[in-house]
Amino acid sequence: MIKSLFPCFIFGFLCLFTQKISAQSTETIYKMTEQAPAPKGGLSSFYNYTEDNIKRTPAAKQKGIKGQVFVQFIVEKDGTLSNIKVIKGIGAGCDEEVIKCLKNAPHWQPGKQKGKPVRVQQTLAIAVR
Repeated sequence: MIKSLFPCFIFGFLCLFTQKISAQSTETIYKMTEQAPAPKGGLSSFYNYTEDNIKRTPAAKQKGIKGQVFVQFIVEKDGTLSNIKVIKGIGAGCDEEVIKCLKNAPHWQPGKQKGKPVRVQQTLAIAVR
């Protein structure tokens, strides 16, 4: 009897696991909230972090490429940045450098709606110098 229940247990566990994964992906992503997400220490601190951690690639230096990379990402309920994508880049490896930097960025204060943390989409211009 126990052997016949084991496959049912495994199937039930996998169904619960699958539901948890898909629940986050279908959760509402806000564009505006009552309390906007913000980097810990403020935007100036965040821009200092990006300036210190983004290095122009040799190809960008050789071609004289520098400027702003426009990125879009989601500030998750726990303050992590996810779904990072370039919406307007400058090329020569700079776009990838910005993405790498944001993946390692310090957590933000999450946005809040009705006092509860929510997922919020953000768009920023990141300087590459």
